[in-house]
Amino acid sequence: MAKRVVRSQGGYTLSVPNVQNLATSLDKSTHIPERYVRPEANVDPIARTNEIELPVIDLAKLIDPEFSKEEAAKLHRTCQEWSFFQLVNHGVPEELIKGLKANTVEFFDKP
Repeated sequence: MAKRVVRSQGGYTLSVPNVQNLATSLDKSTHIPERYVRPEANVDPIARTNEIELPVIDLAKLIDPEFSKEEAAKLHRTCQEWSFFQLVNHGVPEELIKGLKANTVEFFDKP
């Protein structure tokens, strides 16, 4: 793997693999060096609408054995702290969701 020397502001150098070469060599078992991990990318997603923020739970991850443990922990934490959330990747057709929303608005508009 190609190495590159990076000079920091402090004046020391660090020999690091080229990011492009590292990316092309990755598979699921490869450990990604900590210097390439951005902690803010691991933050739980939150859906924002106007002033409202909701946690997002991904059903596809929840049923995927590779991600289910992490997503289940997120669901548990969300239920304890928020009591509600936005569910994504659930497979419900958009047409049906729009119809349900319209029916709900119509119901609550009744006297």
